[in-house]
Amino acid sequence: MKTANEVEKEFLDGLEKNSGKNLKTWMGIIKASTLQKQVEIQKWLKGEKGLKHMEAWMLAAIYLNGGKPVYGSDSALLDKQFEKYPDMRPLFDFVSEKILKSVRESEREVKKTYVSFKKKREFAAVNIKKGEIRIGMDLGVRPFDEVVKKVSMTGPMPRISHMVVIQDKKDFNDEVVQLLNKSNERVN
Repeated sequence: MKTANEVEKEFLDGLEKNSGKNLKTWMGIIKASTLQKQVEIQKWLKGEKGLKHMEAWMLAAIYLNGGKPVYGSDSALLDKQFEKYPDMRPLFDFVSEKILKSVRESEREVKKTYVSFKKKREFAAVNIKKGEIRIGMDLGVRPFDEVVKKVSMTGPMPRISHMVVIQDKKDFNDEVVQLLNKSNERVN
C-alpha cells in the first residue's frame, strides 16, 4: 500500500501530462475562482474543469496549503508535528523506537496529524502534545483506569479507543509493551 506522500508525489509528477496544466497554472486557476473552502474548490474543479474526484481533492488541498504539497516527505510531515512542541522530539524518538522493537515486524508511517504504527493494519497511533506523547491503541472493551484512558487524539481511525500518556521514558514500561501487543493481536 502506498503512503500518502507517495500518492501525492505520483499525482504531482503526472499532473501536467494528465491534465495539460502544471501545478503553478492550476494554483492560478483556483485562485481566480475566489473559492476558499476545500469542498467548494473540489466540486468546482470536478464540475467546471472536468477533473476526477481524487485529482480535484488533491489540488484543493495543495491550494489551501499555500500551493505546496500537503504531504511532502515523511521527515517534513514529522518535523511539522513538532513545530509547537520541539522539546518533545527526544521523547517521541524514544517512544517510536520502543514501539517498533516491542511489536515485531511493525512499521511507522507518518500522517498529517499523527504517526501510525502498523503491520497490515494500524494497531497504534501517536500524537505529540505539550509535555506528553499519547499512544492510542485498539483495546476493544478493556476498561479505562489510571494508566489506560479513553482516547483523546487527533487523526487516527475511530477503532483507536484507548490511550496511554507518556511524559517520561520511565512511563514506557512492560505494561505498555503488553498493551501494544494486545492491540496488534486485535487488528492483525
